Amino acid sequence: MSLQLTEGGSRELKARMAEIVRLREEAEQRQKAEKARKAREAEAEKARAAEMARMKREAEDARKAEIARTAEIASLKQALEARLKAGGPGGKNALPDMSGVDFGRYHALVIGIEDYKHLPKLQTAVNDAVTVAQVLKKEYGFKVTLLLDPDHGEVIDAFDEYREKLGPTDNLLIYYVGHGWLDEDSDRGYWLPVDAKPKRRSRWVSNATITDTLKALSAKHVMVVADS
Repeated sequence: MSLQLTEGGSRELKARMAEIVRLREEAEQRQKAEKARKAREAEAEKARAAEMARMKREAEDARKAEIARTAEIASLKQALEARLKAGGPGGKNALPDMSGVDFGRYHALVIGIEDYKHLPKLQTAVNDAVTVAQVLKKEYGFKVTLLLDPDHGEVIDAFDEYREKLGPTDNLLIYYVGHGWLDEDSDRGYWLPVDAKPKRRSRWVSNATITDTLKALSAKHVMVVADS
């Protein structure tokens, strides 16, 4: 027995087959779209988890930095108090029975650098410098020069200005917070001003420059504190 389709029946069968193919393709497209959506959601969740982990690390780093900064300031205050017990600029810790002795002026050069142009930026250097400057000025009577994000020339100029104005009875504290670099080949350290470039020493301030400056000062006492 043979089955013959009329022309109309053949067209109807082809139409049904085409509809089945279309529905199958649409189902496959929906499956692909659903798979892609789930993949995007998984990637987004992964990114959110990574961001949360990053924020947690940054918060922990900030907490540790604050603890270290507080400890450093406390240590600096202790050192200053010890110095002032031997005679100071007339602050609350100076010995009253030595008020007639000329202990000279107390100066402080405070440098804080964080907004680097060519190096990774720091987070708390400027705040640390401002805090130290306020402590020195308000609690210990220092005359403070505060340099925030200075370039190489501004640091050297500040050194030269103190070289010109300090006398033999004056005292100077230099506090630096910012990037530092140790050249292990030459065994020489550097402070890195805001315009310093990696592997280019033309804008670095070497320990030799700092030492030469200190030797040339007429000051009676000089203290250097570097957080780099």
